[in-house]
Amino acid sequence: MITSDNIYKAIRNRLEEIFQSEELQIKDIKNLSPPCLYIQYVKSEAVEVANDTYRSSSVFNIVYFADEDTLLNLIEVENKLKKAFKQALRVKYINSSGNPATKFLKPKIDSDPNENEEYYLSMSLSFEFLQDAGGIDDEYCTGEFDNSELMENLELD
Repeated sequence: MITSDNIYKAIRNRLEEIFQSEELQIKDIKNLSPPCLYIQYVKSEAVEVANDTYRSSSVFNIVYFADEDTLLNLIEVENKLKKAFKQALRVKYINSSGNPATKFLKPKIDSDPNENEEYYLSMSLSFEFLQDAGGIDDEYCTGEFDNSELMENLELD
């Protein structure tokens, strides 16, 4: 079953692909050294919709703390993040049979650059998907995008 940990790791991997390591600050939010990105876990839930089939949702925020007090800097990072998460996210997990599996999930993206007091950008990534939690791994109910060969080259709106 896909957990919020699996999605968190997929988000972190995508950010590591597009940003330098010093800009990605995951663990120490108390001692920020801008410019940096922070992945904030907001919530997740799973609601049973049929026998062992769940509608799952997870929400994460990506917060960017700017080192420059310019709106242009925030907009550039916002566009970079939107482009990075335009493609479905490769989420690796252990399926109900105990085997490694991969699903592709595309988040709903909302962003809010704040230039009033402190220059930061908050981007929300919301994931909603169906998955099977029973003994049978039903590939048609675990995610919207399952074909890895197709997803490698497909850019989704």
